[in-house]
Amino acid sequence: MNDCSDLIRKCCDLKIMLTPDGNKLKMKGTSPMPDELRTALIEYKGAVIAELRHQRQIEVEGWICEEWRKINLPAWRRILKESIAVNDLARELYARKMLKDVLFDPDYKQEDK
Repeated sequence: MNDCSDLIRKCCDLKIMLTPDGNKLKMKGTSPMPDELRTALIEYKGAVIAELRHQRQIEVEGWICEEWRKINLPAWRRILKESIAVNDLARELYARKMLKDVLFDPDYKQEDK
């Protein structure tokens, strides 16, 4: 057992929380940790800390993107409707691109004209 993701997953399965704290790895659980797992965590501590920080960064970035979408989807839907109403093709195409490609709007449907 030496892959960091496997070590982290095993800790999760055992309800052991791993928290990076500087160059330390804090471990907290409700039951004793198997010796093999503790040894592996000590041996690969640096890599486990780096992986935990990487996973946290991905979580934060995902949250930021989701919040950005929540704010921007209604605005771009409004812009699309307005641009269609005034027959502004350039603005309409841009709004469609934003809704489809950039914001990944699951409710967006390409309308045939």
